[in-house]
Amino acid sequence: MVRGVRRESGGVPRSTQGGGGAAAAASQSAVTRTPGAHVRVSFARPDHPIAYGYSARTHVFRQNFPVYSIPRHWLRMAYCTTCLDGPVDRSGVVLEWGDREGAPLVVSGQAWGGEGLIGHPAILDLRSGLGHVIAFNFNPLHRDLNRGDQRMLWNAIINWRAILAER
Repeated sequence: MVRGVRRESGGVPRSTQGGGGAAAAASQSAVTRTPGAHVRVSFARPDHPIAYGYSARTHVFRQNFPVYSIPRHWLRMAYCTTCLDGPVDRSGVVLEWGDREGAPLVVSGQAWGGEGLIGHPAILDLRSGLGHVIAFNFNPLHRDLNRGDQRMLWNAIINWRAILAER
């Protein structure tokens, strides 16, 4: 769905077979695991509409999701029909894992291999045709408990015109 974003090897893969057994087994051996933890995040773009009402540093609730790579600017060559990897393009990163001031990653709960998460995208805003794809690397509506995280999703919905006007 989001071209140029790959799951890092440290994340927990999701089962494509419809059952949760494969995902549960993989989560036990993953390098980076956050089985329900409040972790710190920093806005890479604090002026982005999703950041409205937030300080530059906050925290969100994260479960075991695959870890996003930083997107790359895809290059097309005249003699090639496939896209080639280009340089890293951080312009689509809205929110990233970790605290830029160096505070501990975990606010509440437990995380293993958190260093594999720090600096990776937590929210991406990528152009797609005439629109944008907003990709959350956490569930802002998890069990309707994370009121602070829900505001990010509402900011994306309510401020869609401001998002389209960006870049």
